[in-house]
Amino acid sequence: MSVLLMLCVWLTGCYGIVPMRQRTVAQQGPAANIDPGFLKKGETQRGEVLDKLKATDTGFASDRFFVGRWRTSKSGEWLAVGGYGGAAFGADRRWHNTNLLVQFDGNGAVESFEAFPDKLLAEKLAPLAQQKQLLETEKVEGSIALNGSEIPVSLSLSKESIEIAELEHFKALKHRPQYHYTVPRDRLQGVSVDRFQDNVTYLDISLHFASDLREFGGPRGKKVSVQVTVPQLITLLAYAPPHAVQPVVPKP
Repeated sequence: MSVLLMLCVWLTGCYGIVPMRQRTVAQQGPAANIDPGFLKKGETQRGEVLDKLKATDTGFASDRFFVGRWRTSKSGEWLAVGGYGGAAFGADRRWHNTNLLVQFDGNGAVESFEAFPDKLLAEKLAPLAQQKQLLETEKVEGSIALNGSEIPVSLSLSKESIEIAELEHFKALKHRPQYHYTVPRDRLQGVSVDRFQDNVTYLDISLHFASDLREFGGPRGKKVSVQVTVPQLITLLAYAPPHAVQPVVPKP
């Protein structure tokens, strides 16, 4: 931290942006810095991609695509609460997420690749999702956030409907019903991804419906917010109508 910034923090209790040693967190935990610079169109083979980027692999199984995801921090914010000699110091790293989509040709060589932030995740994965072959019934298990707790839920997707069931009752709210309801598939209008994610493995997404969910025995409102993995997001995008990728919904 510079002398000027230290003086500012000490006197006034203010924020300061300072460089820190770079840290990377991938799907399996802390990892060495991720560098996709080795990727070359028409040259790099799928096996090399899977080997060098295995720490970032989101688990989406495909011979034609690789989807990677990781978080990187190169700086942080220092904060002093109070002033003069009584200041208490703290630091909080500033993280950003990177998503990587690699497509292979029929010979297993890299055909295209692109790195992009979370705000483009649904948009970039939508074409890939449209190529996914759906089963007659698809199951997606995730969780919803409620009063600081994660409540596991199951989404059963069929040609006609979406069945949403909470797998555990939230005991902190005794009078709240444990939701288990079914919405016609044609009421699904879109899927959106929150811009700011604080977890590299899971995504906070929302399913947007044309009707208030109380009509079907669900909660108030027209959307359901669920935490899912990247492969689960691709399944939901494949299940939704082609126009159903919604604009990014930033967290409040």
